[in-house]
Amino acid sequence: MQIAKNVIIFGETGAGKSSLINLIAGERVAETSSKAVGCTFDSQCYKVKVNQGEYFIWDTAGLNEGIHGTVPGPAALASMKKLLRTLADGEGVSLLVYCFRGPRVRSVLLKNYKLFYSAICRKKVPIVAVV
Repeated sequence: MQIAKNVIIFGETGAGKSSLINLIAGERVAETSSKAVGCTFDSQCYKVKVNQGEYFIWDTAGLNEGIHGTVPGPAALASMKKLLRTLADGEGVSLLVYCFRGPRVRSVLLKNYKLFYSAICRKKVPIVAVV
């Protein structure tokens, strides 16, 4: 029996993380919002089948929302770190998906990339960017 792979989708508030999950799932499974503040309060897991594979797709609270957002920036960061460490102690993380809005690349994008890919995951987990 094949074990479902963990895929974590992360990025700033309003980047389209929940919409991306709905696209992958082929149906509306994750709540979305058109507001400036996020709608994901904590990490949410969605079991999704793609072709013959099963995946646990993790929707995370938006990063860099500030202290007055749905989930203050420091709390979102702490939640993401906890999720990564919890999964690392279990089945592991198969893929990080960094979701961000185009067309400008801001310095915080590189900072978040370095933090999650290099510092926390120690360059052992593949990462892709979705704009």
